[in-house]
Amino acid sequence: MALPYEENGLFYVHGQQDYNANKFNPMSTAAKAPTRLLELMRSYYEEANVRIAAMNEQRFMYEESPFYEQGYLMHEIIERFRKLVEHAKFPTKHNHTTVMDTLDRCEKAQKLYFEIYHLVRMMHETPLKWRYLPEFRDTGRKPNASDGLAELYAAQLQIQRMHERRERERRKRKKKYALLRNLYLKGLSQDYSGKKKQRPNRHWPLDYGWEVDFNW
Repeated sequence: MALPYEENGLFYVHGQQDYNANKFNPMSTAAKAPTRLLELMRSYYEEANVRIAAMNEQRFMYEESPFYEQGYLMHEIIERFRKLVEHAKFPTKHNHTTVMDTLDRCEKAQKLYFEIYHLVRMMHETPLKWRYLPEFRDTGRKPNASDGLAELYAAQLQIQRMHERRERERRKRKKKYALLRNLYLKGLSQDYSGKKKQRPNRHWPLDYGWEVDFNW
């Protein structure tokens, strides 16, 4: 059993351990610490590689595709357009009309415009960039279509019918609004004074001086 000992003016009840020295040796444990840390880090690295390999297939479905890239570009375009709208609406909300403030807003708007223009060009180039993969090579034609003329004619006929339907609806709205306009103008010109015009009685033509009890 270890006895209390004094060190630097302080008394320690639990002294240096002197039992089972082979099982717990501070010097040996300190010497093995770097090796144990390397083994632990290697196990983390190997486990991470296994998990990444298992997730690569799902990552391909959601990230390695033109749809993910187009969605990301669309988010960036919308965010920059939102900032551009905020810069445009700034003079209506705040009274900062100095020359330097105006120039600063114009420079920021111009920078956002060029960024939006570049992102839109990237958006249009994304399908062309991924066309080399068969799963993303969408030509818009069915597998059994020979030349696609039938689909083209059907699409043109559908567009023509939509145009005719819009023209009919436009004529109906025009006729309806013309009727409402005429009724409104008629209401403005109508007399609402309240004087009722008396209609002449055909049985009693007082204008000609006939008798009241004359039997016609």
